[in-house]
Amino acid sequence: MFINIILLFLSGFIVDIVWAFYVRAISENKKMLSSTYSVCIGICSLLFLNITIEHMMLSPIWLIGLFFGTYFSKNIEQFIIKNFNKKKNI
Repeated sequence: MFINIILLFLSGFIVDIVWAFYVRAISENKKMLSSTYSVCIGICSLLFLNITIEHMMLSPIWLIGLFFGTYFSKNIEQFIIKNFNKKKNI
Protein backbone atom coordinates (compact mmCIF):
# COMPACT_ATOMS: atom_id res chain seq x y z
CA MET A 1 0.00 0.00 0.00
CA PHE A 2 2.81 2.44 0.88
CA ILE A 3 4.58 1.80 -2.42
CA ASN A 4 1.34 2.63 -4.25
CA ILE A 5 1.16 5.97 -2.46
CA ILE A 6 4.74 6.78 -3.46
CA LEU A 7 4.19 5.67 -7.08
CA LEU A 8 1.03 7.74 -7.38
CA PHE A 9 2.69 10.83 -5.97
CA LEU A 10 5.65 10.43 -8.31
CA SER A 11 3.36 9.76 -11.25
CA GLY A 12 1.41 12.98 -10.68
CA PHE A 13 4.61 14.92 -10.02
CA ILE A 14 6.26 13.69 -13.21
CA VAL A 15 3.11 14.21 -15.32
CA ASP A 16 2.98 17.85 -14.34
CA ILE A 17 6.65 18.48 -15.03
CA VAL A 18 6.50 16.73 -18.39
CA TRP A 19 3.29 18.62 -19.18
CA ALA A 20 5.14 21.93 -18.68
CA PHE A 21 7.89 20.75 -21.05
CA TYR A 22 5.23 19.54 -23.51
CA VAL A 23 3.51 22.92 -23.60
CA ARG A 24 6.85 24.67 -24.16
CA ALA A 25 7.79 22.29 -26.98
CA ILE A 26 4.41 22.81 -28.64
CA SER A 27 4.74 26.59 -28.40
CA GLU A 28 8.22 26.38 -29.97
CA ASN A 29 6.85 24.12 -32.76
CA LYS A 30 9.13 21.19 -31.86
CA LYS A 31 6.98 18.33 -33.12
CA MET A 32 9.23 15.38 -32.29
CA LEU A 33 10.04 16.60 -28.79
CA SER A 34 6.41 17.40 -27.97
CA SER A 35 5.36 13.98 -29.28
CA THR A 36 7.89 12.33 -26.99
CA TYR A 37 6.60 14.32 -24.03
CA SER A 38 3.03 13.29 -24.82
CA VAL A 39 4.08 9.62 -24.72
CA CYS A 40 5.70 10.21 -21.30
CA ILE A 41 2.45 11.77 -20.06
CA GLY A 42 0.55 8.74 -21.33
CA ILE A 43 2.89 6.32 -19.56
CA CYS A 44 2.47 8.12 -16.25
CA SER A 45 -1.30 8.20 -16.75
CA LEU A 46 -1.32 4.45 -17.39
CA LEU A 47 0.65 3.95 -14.19
CA PHE A 48 -2.01 5.96 -12.38
CA LEU A 49 -4.84 3.91 -13.90
CA ASN A 50 -3.12 0.61 -13.16
CA ILE A 51 -2.66 1.45 -9.50
CA THR A 52 -6.04 3.06 -8.89
CA ILE A 53 -8.12 0.18 -10.23
CA GLU A 54 -7.62 -1.51 -6.87
CA HIS A 55 -7.21 1.57 -4.70
CA MET A 56 -9.53 4.40 -5.78
CA MET A 57 -8.96 6.19 -2.49
CA LEU A 58 -5.38 6.93 -3.55
CA SER A 59 -6.49 9.43 -6.21
CA PRO A 60 -5.90 12.44 -3.91
CA ILE A 61 -2.23 11.41 -3.63
CA TRP A 62 -1.94 11.65 -7.43
CA LEU A 63 -3.57 15.08 -7.34
CA ILE A 64 -1.10 16.22 -4.69
CA GLY A 65 1.70 15.00 -6.97
CA LEU A 66 0.19 17.07 -9.80
CA PHE A 67 0.14 20.14 -7.57
CA PHE A 68 3.78 19.85 -6.54
CA GLY A 69 4.82 19.00 -10.10
CA THR A 70 3.40 22.30 -11.29
CA TYR A 71 4.80 24.16 -8.33
CA PHE A 72 8.37 22.94 -8.91
CA SER A 73 8.36 22.53 -12.72
CA LYS A 74 10.07 25.86 -13.44
CA ASN A 75 12.83 25.14 -10.90
CA ILE A 76 13.38 21.68 -12.34
CA GLU A 77 13.42 23.08 -15.88
CA GLN A 78 16.05 25.66 -14.93
CA PHE A 79 18.13 22.93 -13.24
CA ILE A 80 18.00 20.77 -16.38
CA ILE A 81 18.87 23.69 -18.65
CA LYS A 82 21.76 24.72 -16.40
CA ASN A 83 23.27 21.27 -15.94
CA PHE A 84 22.43 19.28 -19.08
CA ASN A 85 22.23 21.89 -21.82
CA LYS A 86 25.70 23.39 -21.59
CA LYS A 87 26.86 25.25 -24.67
CA LYS A 88 30.45 26.06 -25.52
CA ASN A 89 31.38 29.69 -25.17
CA ILE A 90 33.47 30.84 -28.12
